[in-house]
Amino acid sequence: MDTNTIGWRLDKAMQDARIKSQSELARQSGVPQPTINRILNGESKRGPETATLVALAKATGVEFLWLLEGRGSQKPGGPVHGGQASSEEGSPLRVVERPAPTLQWITAQEAELLSEFRATKEAGKKFILDAARGSDKVKALVTARDKL
Repeated sequence: MDTNTIGWRLDKAMQDARIKSQSELARQSGVPQPTINRILNGESKRGPETATLVALAKATGVEFLWLLEGRGSQKPGGPVHGGQASSEEGSPLRVVERPAPTLQWITAQEAELLSEFRATKEAGKKFILDAARGSDKVKALVTARDKL
């Protein structure tokens, strides 16, 4: 199976969370089993709905952006890796004992921002928060950049 698909990542997340069947994942996530089956088998012409992936990520304890695109950390607060997910020995993918709490409703853009924020060092986090709050320092940097 291609390791650069949502189906592969969902299968990996199920294994790591010790979810043994599609039916069990359906009960835990509220996503219908036939939908899970289509995702696992790559049978949908367009990708799953954002709300579906959010529910599956929550039930399996993985990051939404990792499940969607294979970017960032598989587990909240876990190591970040770019590009494709990997199942090779020494991979940063880790077993999830219990699903971690996640936000119930979140857009793909918000999920990406949160994933990138979590992957950033403390100084970067402070800058991002300052930018979100409209800090004068950040405004000055943006203004200086725009003048270049």
